[in-house]
Amino acid sequence: MASTVRTKRSRASLPTDLQAFCKRLGITRYVPVALRLLKECFPKVRDLQMYPECDPESGEEWLVLQIRVPGSVDEVRRQYDDYTRKKIVAIPPRHIASIRLHHYLA
Repeated sequence: MASTVRTKRSRASLPTDLQAFCKRLGITRYVPVALRLLKECFPKVRDLQMYPECDPESGEEWLVLQIRVPGSVDEVRRQYDDYTRKKIVAIPPRHIASIRLHHYLA
């Protein structure tokens, strides 16, 4: 079972098992980019969890960045849209789907 990282804001370091997972997916250098974008686009993030996920049917794997964020539905939707726009510019297309955001209203 992989570790779950809980942090305040986006100041997170990857535990060893997630480092190996990210290295295998080729996303190690892009995780800090995604975390920086989270901090920038969701300034009120209350919780961050990072964990690997795998589709049992296809075998596809990705890293989940799961956050709880306060705000109205419209405000959080705008923040999510901003994050998505910035992510597709900052992370190469072949790696975008390997780092996925799950966000929940706090």
